[in-house]
Amino acid sequence: ELGTTEPTIQRQGSDRVLVEVMLREGETFLQAQLVVATSADQRAAVLGGIYAAAGTALVAGIIAAVAASSDFPHAVVLGCALAGALFLVSSALCLSTALPVDFWLPGNEPSNWYEDIEKGVAIEVALGEEAVNYQSKIDENNKALKANAGRYRWGVYIGIAAPVLGVIGGALASFAC
Repeated sequence: ELGTTEPTIQRQGSDRVLVEVMLREGETFLQAQLVVATSADQRAAVLGGIYAAAGTALVAGIIAAVAASSDFPHAVVLGCALAGALFLVSSALCLSTALPVDFWLPGNEPSNWYEDIEKGVAIEVALGEEAVNYQSKIDENNKALKANAGRYRWGVYIGIAAPVLGVIGGALASFAC
């Protein structure tokens, strides 16, 4: 839950200018996180699309080649199938990072201040509570960014390795056949 800690900035008499600076910096940080997340989504969607196209092309090529000739080399089929499958897995990993997640935006809804107004909460205290909320939002956003970055990284690694592993798989299959 947001704002569960009770730092000293929530006390009456806190330095209002300092709290306002903290809020401004918190909003700036949340905005920067949003820009980073949006850019990461775009990057993941583009690379995921490229990997999906490569995987689809390899699988479709195998199907067409095997349909045209029954004596198509099994090692080539296996190598291309492996590379195609790895490209599709990497695509899924990349694209999964572009799916919507819970992510906090900068600012606050005016209705969140109504209770403070009704209770006559001092502005310094209300702003201090908001600074605590911003920090919680920043922390939660960081968790989402880190989780998505991990999946994206694995998608990139698998996608980069796909052609090499396809060749290795095909070569090993040619020795086995």
